[in-house]
Amino acid sequence: MASIYDLVIAEHPHREQQLATNRRVEGALEDEVERAISIGETFGSFVTTRLPVLEERNPFIQAALQEYDSMYRWPNPCGWNEPGIMQRCQQQVSGAQLRDWLARPKPNVFDVANILKDLSGAEPLQRGKFLLRKEETQHFDNHQDAGPAKGHQELSAVTIGLYEVLHADILAQLRAELAESDVLRAKLQRSIEKLRTDRDQALALSEMANAEQCHKLLIDAHYEMCELCARRLDQVHAGGRDDLQFKRQMEDVKRDAEDTYNAYMQEKTHALSLTDGDIERCASTRSEEEYTHNTAMNNFQQLQQQLSTDMQANLALQHQLVEEIRAKLAQLSGACESRKQLVENFALAKVQEEQRIASYVEFVDLTDQHMDRLKQLREYTSRCTTMAHSFEEYRAEMFQRLSQKDLTKVVELLAREEAERFHKEYRDFVFACGDLSTKKMHRFDTLERQVRLTKHHRDTALDSLDPKIHKYNEEIDQLVGSMRDTEGILTTLQASQDSAENMFKIAEDILRAYAEKVATRPPYLHPLQEFGGKAVEDRRLFVERALRFVEDEERQVSLKRDGINKMRAAAAQEQLQHTNSVRSTLQSPYSGVPSPY
Repeated sequence: MASIYDLVIAEHPHREQQLATNRRVEGALEDEVERAISIGETFGSFVTTRLPVLEERNPFIQAALQEYDSMYRWPNPCGWNEPGIMQRCQQQVSGAQLRDWLARPKPNVFDVANILKDLSGAEPLQRGKFLLRKEETQHFDNHQDAGPAKGHQELSAVTIGLYEVLHADILAQLRAELAESDVLRAKLQRSIEKLRTDRDQALALSEMANAEQCHKLLIDAHYEMCELCARRLDQVHAGGRDDLQFKRQMEDVKRDAEDTYNAYMQEKTHALSLTDGDIERCASTRSEEEYTHNTAMNNFQQLQQQLSTDMQANLALQHQLVEEIRAKLAQLSGACESRKQLVENFALAKVQEEQRIASYVEFVDLTDQHMDRLKQLREYTSRCTTMAHSFEEYRAEMFQRLSQKDLTKVVELLAREEAERFHKEYRDFVFACGDLSTKKMHRFDTLERQVRLTKHHRDTALDSLDPKIHKYNEEIDQLVGSMRDTEGILTTLQASQDSAENMFKIAEDILRAYAEKVATRPPYLHPLQEFGGKAVEDRRLFVERALRFVEDEERQVSLKRDGINKMRAAAAQEQLQHTNSVRSTLQSPYSGVPSPY
């Protein structure tokens, strides 16, 4: 599609007329030369009648030469176009790029400075004025080449981005970042309350299996709550380590602004440098062509003078030969042929000179147009460079003001809330997990004691050949299986406690630091220390209760052992009596008499 900034190629609106004129003067010159030659060739036969005519033709030849010199012009284009001009002048800015830049509206440097001054004010703009300024910054993008297509942000985007980050509400954004996990935290809290209620109801109804299952689920819920609170606390506390979304956004905006403004400055500075270089090279090439043109014109004038001198000499020679018609006939004929060659040389030189002049005129016209384009381009790039300096001042001022925004107090306030919430959830987890662990340890000790007692009963039944011995073996297998299940539960609880302890270690320093800052708060107490006292008391009560059971079991075992010993003594006495009776029978008086039967 043609642009108003394209170079206008030279055209010849009267080309056909010029061609007709050229053909006419060429034909006239050729006719006169041929006619003179013909006259010269037939001079011998028409010497008496044609000699006056030959003398009379000299003025006509001179007139034809003058007309040819004054009227002949080169009728065709000489091949100069925009690519040729750009290559000859060694232009760095391409024609397409030049047309694209010139087609853009020229920026108003004062308006840009006023827009940036309003955006960099200490107080935020009113909504209507901000929207107006935001819309006006869209015009910045018209003068930007290194935009999103080349990995840079748009000028309007980074300019408004700096303004929005400067006047952003940090605390509201921090809370908004944590709001994503508020839903999950509320859901876990409802789940904890429900499980705690279900467990208490199951205990009230003496449904121990259901209560234990609810207690396990309650521990899992507490663990998830601790993990969530730890993540929230780490997210808040990590604001100083550049992990918060707002600070990342602020750093991204600053980095994008610096990259975009620097790229724009380099782009326009480079464009201005290229434009100045193109202007200098175009002017230099123009001077070279002008020098070549003047030299060629001087050479042609010298050639023209030489040809004119030769023509005068030829005419003088012709006149001399006319005077010596008969004696110099051969010389006259040769002079006619020489004159033909001279005319042809003159015509050839004239054609070449007119072609060169036409080429020079085309070149000068196109370079004039191109110089005008370059001057407009330099004005455009100069304005863009001034605008780039304004952007640089705006960026420096905004960066200085952004660096003064302190996130420490905001992060500390939010982190204190999350630390207290995490401590509460971790304490609930420790007590829930510790209660079940204590119960399972007591259960394991009880099962272990029952296994010992059952093994003792089995060994006793083996000695006494009690038929219930197989029941003891089944009971021992069931108790051992229960011990394994209980041990697995204890292992799982221990793993959960270790995992939660690792989470707590990450936030322990933060919790202790916040506890020391609050003067009215009692000295910091670790939830495991707090639960330790309760666990020791529960263990003492269990041991005392277990000792009573052990004493009763030992008493029963002792009584049973005494009964077994008495039974053994009675059996031994009965066996001894039986042996003695048999001996007495063998020692009777009839023992040696054979039986009559």
